[in-house]
Amino acid sequence: MGAQQGKERGSHSSGGGHGGTASCIGVPSSGSPVGLSSSHGISVGSVNALAAGSTLRGSRIKSSATPASVGGSSHRSTTASGSSIGHTSKDNHSRCNAIGMNIFTEHNGPMHRVQQQQLRDAAKYQIHLEALRQSRPLPHIPAGTTMLPDADLQCQDGVSLHTQSHSQGHNSATSGFESAHRWTSKENLLAPGPEEDDPQLFVALYDFQAGGENQLSLKKGEQVRILSYNKSGEWCEAHSDSGNVGWVPSNYVTPLNSLEKHSWYHGPISRNAAEYLLSSGINGSFLVRESESSPGQRSISLRYEGRVYHYRISEDPDGKVFVTAEAKFNTLAELVHHHSVQHEGHGLITPLLYPAPKQNKPTVFPLSPEPDEWEICRTDIVMKHKLGGGQYGEVYEAVWKRYGNTVAVKTLKEDTMALKDFLEEAAIMKEMKHPNLVQLIGVCTREPPFYIITEFMSHGNLLDFLRSPARETLDAVALLYMATQIASGMSYLESRNYIHRDLAARNCLVGDNKLVKVADFGLARLMRDDTYTAHAGAKFPIKWTAPEGLAYNKFSTKSDVWAFGVLLWEIATYGASPYPNIDLTDVFHKLEKGYRMERPPGCPPEVYDLMRQCWHWNAADRPTFKSIHHALEHMFQESSITEAVAKQLNATTMTQSLTPQMGKKGIPASGGGGGGG
Repeated sequence: MGAQQGKERGSHSSGGGHGGTASCIGVPSSGSPVGLSSSHGISVGSVNALAAGSTLRGSRIKSSATPASVGGSSHRSTTASGSSIGHTSKDNHSRCNAIGMNIFTEHNGPMHRVQQQQLRDAAKYQIHLEALRQSRPLPHIPAGTTMLPDADLQCQDGVSLHTQSHSQGHNSATSGFESAHRWTSKENLLAPGPEEDDPQLFVALYDFQAGGENQLSLKKGEQVRILSYNKSGEWCEAHSDSGNVGWVPSNYVTPLNSLEKHSWYHGPISRNAAEYLLSSGINGSFLVRESESSPGQRSISLRYEGRVYHYRISEDPDGKVFVTAEAKFNTLAELVHHHSVQHEGHGLITPLLYPAPKQNKPTVFPLSPEPDEWEICRTDIVMKHKLGGGQYGEVYEAVWKRYGNTVAVKTLKEDTMALKDFLEEAAIMKEMKHPNLVQLIGVCTREPPFYIITEFMSHGNLLDFLRSPARETLDAVALLYMATQIASGMSYLESRNYIHRDLAARNCLVGDNKLVKVADFGLARLMRDDTYTAHAGAKFPIKWTAPEGLAYNKFSTKSDVWAFGVLLWEIATYGASPYPNIDLTDVFHKLEKGYRMERPPGCPPEVYDLMRQCWHWNAADRPTFKSIHHALEHMFQESSITEAVAKQLNATTMTQSLTPQMGKKGIPASGGGGGGG
């Protein structure tokens, strides 16, 4: 489902985010439950159609060659000097120039051996020269390799240096020269310059457009010198090579010697996040990550033939890194470079060919270097269209003119909420900074109607997303990935002693690449004790509220855990309404007698067991969000998701079950090399 479809559904809530219409009195969103008998297509790591039968081409390498016309047959080559080299036709001669030496070829005759050597030397010279310019190691070109047309090496001025590997003994398109010139020939700058030791020198990870006179625009890859940080550390003052000075978001730049500058390095992400990011890749798709549970421990996640293999990267006492002890390297970049050009006998099942794309740009924390400047001029906000509405106000998609950013604007209906309460919600959101929590950008409170302005999530709320045609793309990997993200965000709230009090699929928002964030902090409260007691007459979503909340108006992080169990059930059923066929007035009494919702069709026992743990009657017996997050993360280590999905695909064909399996114990873990955590 595209972003536009997500917008047209009008699926933003009246809470802190833009989800479906929230039911403040516990009445679920209208619409009949999703049927469990309809067929559901499961994507088993769908492969890009372009990969089928395609020939892998060499990477493009820049050179300073001069443009020249290339004549003759389809097999063409251009020398370092830019002159034409080609075979002559029966009626024509072709004049060639290789490094200042005139070469003529006979009618339909083979090139003289000396001429071939000159061509080979010219191409090698140009490639080595460019390698030196980019401060990277010289590519290995096997002896006996002739440089004849096939793979494209893009010159700096737009001329292609056409080459083909013809190694002695075989004629493989991926051997010798070509395998030495994939993306790594540009990506890995393995010979660091002395400037990389400068702690003030940073490089831009993303483009940034300045939104004020005191800010500095950046282009991805641009180097800047960092002078200072603001109080919150979210903005830094940068000095560009052009002499300009201004503020830039600190999460848009990284030290020049940081691994973050490499497209293949994804930092601290979980194993199942890596599985998801590689689920639609082709053979050779990979990423390097740091373990969330074991900081400093890094792994390579590599996709091959529908499976994702995880290889732990070890380090010896001398600081050298390796996958297998036979091949050790001084830096991680050198290790990646090595395994991108060869793999036989070096521990990996296939070369590292295609870095998995990183997530979208990180959230820009309040776009002002001044830490307490949250008030935004109302005239800077241009409302586009309504996304949703509810008890307290409406939510609109809007544009912040100052930056050209799409944002979500929550308005407050007059006489429905005191300004004090409205600002209290904004203050809570201001404190919450986590990748899986919706980020506050600013407020408009100088005159009514009041606005809370947050980041915009392109696919609306999770409930509508689960029920939409987009669910066809939600295989087991994606479902578990989304659940894990929510648990991560809630674990952060738990660590800060905040309770959400309205956790449900309708109050989680979906962005690109299945990014999920918890929203709607309208009921969130900071706990100064272990529990929070709501005021008399407070309204709660009954089907998501823990028994102690319904009976005594008492809430804690453990009541959020109860709601998370219901949210897991919503995910497993693709957005079905909880407690089907049970009246709201009967829910508490049935729970008191021991009733719990049954395991959804296709939901593996481990996931359902986690739901049941969340639904313990006694709050103290429920798990913490930290342990829930840990359990979801490690389900990938106990079972092979991709194999389980393939097995479920066959079962779905026969049973027409809606929900795919998410893995079972006893299936060997995917991966090799120690399986990085």
